[in-house]
Amino acid sequence: MTDRFSIGDAISTKAFQEVRGRKWIISPVAIWEILLTTDDVRKEELIYFSQHLFHEELMPSPEEMVIKYIEQGCPLIEKQRPLISESSLAETWRDLCNTPQKTFIYDKEDLKKNNKIIVDINKTLHVITKSRDIITDLEDPIIEFDISLEKMVDNLSWVKEGEHVTAEDRKIYKLSIYFMLTMLCSEVGVDPDTTKLFWDKIGINGTAERAHYLMKHHETLVHRGPIVQMAYMTLTQSKGKYSRGMYWDSLHSFYLTYVDFLFSEDEHFQNLKTSLGNHPNALKIQKLSEAEWSFQDRENHVKDSPIHT
Repeated sequence: MTDRFSIGDAISTKAFQEVRGRKWIISPVAIWEILLTTDDVRKEELIYFSQHLFHEELMPSPEEMVIKYIEQGCPLIEKQRPLISESSLAETWRDLCNTPQKTFIYDKEDLKKNNKIIVDINKTLHVITKSRDIITDLEDPIIEFDISLEKMVDNLSWVKEGEHVTAEDRKIYKLSIYFMLTMLCSEVGVDPDTTKLFWDKIGINGTAERAHYLMKHHETLVHRGPIVQMAYMTLTQSKGKYSRGMYWDSLHSFYLTYVDFLFSEDEHFQNLKTSLGNHPNALKIQKLSEAEWSFQDRENHVKDSPIHT
């Protein structure tokens, strides 16, 4: 959209949606991906266009959403609530939308370190989603970790009770546990501050202790809720070639349950749409390039972008 439309088009589109009671809202995950753009000029173009196109409210981070889900008792159907982030990033985003001449100020080196962790997560996901004989690779630390995940699946209450579990179910459970460990126990994600606050209230600091607490009190997360949607996206991607964006796409999929539509040109989301079949979430995945567009003239008074002055 940045390449196809002007800033005036973005302003008009935003106004057109809002007067009809609709909001185009960006997520913290999308903002993180924009900030990781290596071309600084391109990055600022994307930020500036987004400031004019998207609503000033920010979607909750995946961490905010799953913690709210936990606080509601991991229900089959959640109580309706405003999907508005209360994170520090949301405050910054609101300020940037109200004053579009501003941009993000952040520690690039810190962002690179966090991205390195995400790269490692992608590599781990690639290994643990593949069907293979894990006994032949016992010295590989990832394989050792994979064995630990398998044991955690074996210790799930319904598995121990003998409930029939398919091979695909086991993979979903294993991935869900992995995402619980990384996002909730190790604070690896786009909003670690929210996770830390959650654990501070409970009074648990150690990663292992956190994992034990979740598996004891909230093992429902393994087979129901937003983390499972994330695991399903990962499993869908794992059936194809290795993707460096697997973890990011899985984080994006978090939002499917909560939004009316999720726009993406990513083919991985089209594959997810196919995999979901008749599930209601499949209908939410749309490609803007395939949407029907209509245009009308409107005069917008826009100051020059700071990246062109």
